[in-house]
Amino acid sequence: MKEDKTLSLLLKTISHPLNMKILILLSSAEMSPRELARFLGKDETDISRRLKVFRKLKLVDYRWVRIGGKNIKYYRLTESPITIKIERGNITLKKGKKDQFFLFSTQLALWGPPKTENFFGRSKELKNISKEIDLQALRLYM
Repeated sequence: MKEDKTLSLLLKTISHPLNMKILILLSSAEMSPRELARFLGKDETDISRRLKVFRKLKLVDYRWVRIGGKNIKYYRLTESPITIKIERGNITLKKGKKDQFFLFSTQLALWGPPKTENFFGRSKELKNISKEIDLQALRLYM
C-alpha cells in the first residue's frame, strides 16, 4: 500500500538523528545543502540526498538563488505542519492546520479475534469480539 510506505518512510526519516538536526536547522532559516553540510560536519552529497527525500515527503521546499554567477538551491521547511495521530489501531497522517488537508488514514491489522481452539464455551464472547472489530473497520472506511 502506498500510504503504508509513505508513513513508514516519514517515520523512519524524521527519527534519524541527522535528519532531525537538518529539520531543526531549516526551521530557523533557509540554507543551501553546502551550508548545512559545513554546519553539521557532513558530506554535501549526503545532505542533498536527505533533502531530496524530505522534498518527496513534502517536508521541505526550495527556491533558486543567484549568488556569484551561480544558481544555488536554498531549502526551507514547508508552511503546513504534518500531524501523525495514532489511536486505537488507526494511524492518520494530516498536512495542514486544523485538518485542512487529509493525507491518509490506515488501520493496522495487528490483532483480530482470538483463535477459537484456545477457548471452550465462549462462543457468545467471540461473536461479540468479531462484531466489534468489524464495526471499527466499517467506521474507518465510511
